[in-house]
Amino acid sequence: MSLVNSFVNQIGREIGHDVYRSILTNSKNQIMNIDFNPSFIEEIKKFELKNSEDITINKLINLIEKSENVNANTLNWQECFIELDNKIEFCKENLNESNLTKLNELDEKNIFNFKLKKTEHIKFIEGKLFEINSELGKVKSKNIYYAIVFSLLGLNPFFFNKSIFKKISHFVFFILSIYFIYYGTMLKSKPKLYHGNIKIESSLDIEKIVSLGESMLYLGVFIYTILIFSSIIRIRKNIKIINSIEKNHSIFQLYYNELTSTI
Repeated sequence: MSLVNSFVNQIGREIGHDVYRSILTNSKNQIMNIDFNPSFIEEIKKFELKNSEDITINKLINLIEKSENVNANTLNWQECFIELDNKIEFCKENLNESNLTKLNELDEKNIFNFKLKKTEHIKFIEGKLFEINSELGKVKSKNIYYAIVFSLLGLNPFFFNKSIFKKISHFVFFILSIYFIYYGTMLKSKPKLYHGNIKIESSLDIEKIVSLGESMLYLGVFIYTILIFSSIIRIRKNIKIINSIEKNHSIFQLYYNELTSTI
C-alpha cells in the first residue's frame, strides 16, 4: 500500500517520536485510552498463514474490520495500518493467485480506513495545538518586565497569583525588610535622633545604637535579598515553562504540517 508507506516516509519516525516524548513529559497533554492499539498491533504481528487459504483470508478480513476501531488519538495509530499492509503484501506473495482480487479489495479497504483515521488524527493534533496555544497565551500574559517590577515591590506572589498564604507571608517579610533597612540606616547615620527610648549617656551608648542600626540594616538587606532571590526563581521557572511550551508547540506544528502536506 504505497499510500501508507509514502505517509511514513514523509512524516519521518523521528518527528513522531519527538511529539510522543513531548506529550509524555507534559501531564496536561497525556493521551488517554491507548490500550486498544498496542494489543491490536500485537494481534496483527502474530497473523500467519493458516492450513486453509479461506481461513487465512477470513482472518485478514477480521483484522481489517477491527482496524476501524483503532484509536486515532494516539501517535501509534498508523502502525496498525502499516502492519496490515505488510500482511496483505505477504498474502499476495504466498497465497494462490485466485485470492488476488480479494486481497486487492482488502488493500483498498485498508487504505480507506487509513484515510478515515488520518482525518481523525489530524483533528486530534489540531486540538492539541489549540490546548498548547491557550496554555502559552496564559503563561505569556505574565510579562517578565512587570514581574521584575512587582518583585522589587514585594508583590511577586500577587503577580503570579500564588496562594493566599504565600501572598501574605511574602508581603509581611517585605514590610519587615523595609522596616529594618530604613530604621537600621537611620540608627546608623543619625543615632541621636532615632535612638527612641534608649538612653544616651556616653559615646559608648552611641556606638551601641550604631551597632544595633547596622544589625537591623544587615538583617533587612538579608531578608530582602532572600525575597528577591525567591522571586527570581519564580520568574526563571516561568521562563522555562514558556520555553518548554514553545518547544512543544513547534514540534506539534511541524508534525501537523507534515500530516496535512500528505495526501
